[in-house]
Amino acid sequence: AINTVFAAFAGGFTALVGGLIKDGRTVKDRIASIELTIGGMLAACAAVSSGAPFYDQVCAAIVGGGAAIAYIVFGTIVNQLRIDDSASVIAIHFIGGAWGLVAVGVFTDSTHYKHAFDGLIDHNELITGGDIENPRIERCMGIFFGKIGTTGDQLAAQFAYMLWTFAVMLPGMYIVFLIVQEITGLRVDPDMEKDGIDRHFYGGMINSVPQRLNVAMHDKAWTEEPDYDTIQKAQEDDEETATIMSKVKKVQKKVLAQQKMNHEEKQLSYVFKYHNNCLFVRKGDHSQHTKVLSCGKSDGGGVNFHEDELDLDFYVESDLVFYVPQVHTSKWKP
Repeated sequence: AINTVFAAFAGGFTALVGGLIKDGRTVKDRIASIELTIGGMLAACAAVSSGAPFYDQVCAAIVGGGAAIAYIVFGTIVNQLRIDDSASVIAIHFIGGAWGLVAVGVFTDSTHYKHAFDGLIDHNELITGGDIENPRIERCMGIFFGKIGTTGDQLAAQFAYMLWTFAVMLPGMYIVFLIVQEITGLRVDPDMEKDGIDRHFYGGMINSVPQRLNVAMHDKAWTEEPDYDTIQKAQEDDEETATIMSKVKKVQKKVLAQQKMNHEEKQLSYVFKYHNNCLFVRKGDHSQHTKVLSCGKSDGGGVNFHEDELDLDFYVESDLVFYVPQVHTSKWKP
């Protein structure tokens, strides 16, 4: 337990400092990353678990610090490769665990090794292993603590065990993922990913971070939020818009439940999104959908339904555009 605490502290501190160094902004503008700090602590715990009973506190801290460095380096590589690993599982558990296996063959010392197995293995067997010329306790030492000529056996054994684990677990888990994909699926709807899974499944809000803080953290220019209340009221007061909004809400519930949809519902799903109590038009070319939905563009820049004005070049360039009822298009400028 003591070694785990030392490793976690070293891992968290190393990741914290590493994150500050990795931040490319000026020193006074750099922000300490809680995410990296916690990730470094988790990677350290994953690494030190392989050989915690066999280390002293200094070695445990070195193992934890090394795991944090590996976490930052490989986490960056995973992001650059655009691998979908939002929880950094590859960098924390896969890479951190692999480093932990190797570390046993590097930092195991005789004192802690004997204490770990004392009473579990016969003393003579523990010390010699039936080979007086090449004692077991010497063969099992890490390369930093064993005698010259007898070191390296434990490190070789750790590498062999690590390769065996990879050979068994990687194809095994790939098969499990294929089965799960066929039964329940491994991913949610792409729109739910963008909107935030917390919002749909766990009662959270993706926009819970204040927008001013969010833009400050990402070096974006601040722009005032649109008048959601005005848009919402305009949409609710228009009977036709309210009907569309009701249909879109039902469609989105069907999407979440992975239920089948008819042709009109699919068209609604392609074109519209209900978000923050407002109706939006999605980005893309909707000229084909306008024929089915009787959808056109308004003069005021918003998008609205109007049966007499079909638009065969209905293209939305922004990610989401407010749907503005026809009666309000002269008053609202997005």
